[in-house]
Parts: sequence; C-alpha cells; structure tokens
Amino acid sequence: MVTKSKRSKNEEIFEKERASFFKMKKKLIGDPNYSDKYVAVVRGKIVDTDRDKILLARRVYSKHGYIPMYIGKVTETERTLEYPSPERA
Repeated sequence: MVTKSKRSKNEEIFEKERASFFKMKKKLIGDPNYSDKYVAVVRGKIVDTDRDKILLARRVYSKHGYIPMYIGKVTETERTLEYPSPERA
C-alpha cells in the first residue's frame, strides 16, 4: 500500500512564511516603504525589501544562509496564471 508522503520540514516552513506574508499584506500596501516592492519573510517577519526579487533573494540568503523564506510582491492585485487543459489542446 502506498501512503501519502509527509511534507518536508522546509515545505512546512515555506507555507508558514507565505501565510505570514498574506496576513501582513493589507497593512503593507499603503506603506510607501513596501508598496510595489518585493518583501522577504523569514520566521514570520519581513527581513528585507527590494524592487528586484532576485537581488532580494541573494541578499537574504547571503545574510541568513540558505533557509526557507517567502518572497512576495506587495500589490493590490493578485498575479494569476492560467494554463490550458491538456485535454482541450
């Protein structure tokens, strides 16, 4: 019998960081220090911001080591990706 594998510790941490970002997002949108910028969340707190998410990730990894984090953009609109169903192609 195949059992569903447990999520890794890093996946759990990532999901917690993501949830922290979305809890803070509404407050951040009106703040010029964060609005239209990417923020890096580590241990439930914003540790850095930048308009370039690659530079932000490099800086955070350099300072904190290679740890799970969430980087999200502080905007009012959500990014939506749509993929066609392979059955309809």
